[in-house]
Amino acid sequence: MSTSATRAAGQAGPGAGPGEPGVTSITPTTGRASGGTSVVITGHGLVNPDGTNSVAFGTAAAASKGCTVDGLTCTVTSPPGTDGTTVDVQATTLISTSPAVAADKFTYVSPVGALYSSGITSPKGGVTWIPDTTPSAGHYWVPDHGNGLCRMDSMPGRTTFAHNVAECAHGCTNVAPSYTA
Repeated sequence: MSTSATRAAGQAGPGAGPGEPGVTSITPTTGRASGGTSVVITGHGLVNPDGTNSVAFGTAAAASKGCTVDGLTCTVTSPPGTDGTTVDVQATTLISTSPAVAADKFTYVSPVGALYSSGITSPKGGVTWIPDTTPSAGHYWVPDHGNGLCRMDSMPGRTTFAHNVAECAHGCTNVAPSYTA
């Protein structure tokens, strides 16, 4: 049944017909322009009886998806998009495509970097905090004039043998808590 057929039958607007998909919310509403943001879609009728559907961010298909059997939620991965653009996240089933509504808007953003430095001659000789998307939200770095910046915390899979020293990606060492990562 199409949306127009539903309206003709006296139903109340798009997505109101039996089985027609409708999005009531998405979380989060923003994500990286490079894609890869996990987005939870809540609504109704988001899947066909056999559990299949398609989800699009504007005209681009979701990178991956998984939906509940009852068709009330889907978890999808956003595809790449253009920084600063807002798109509708819509589910399509055999019946129709969910209507574009205010609750399905997703905005692509590019991360903004910020540096926090300390030390008399920072960043030359000082310590610099560089935020990122890791669980620790960033890392402390110090300059290694031969290799650029060296990360002060332990590198995954490396063992340090000197007290308060950690290995950096380039093989240099700097003062940091010692442990096996």
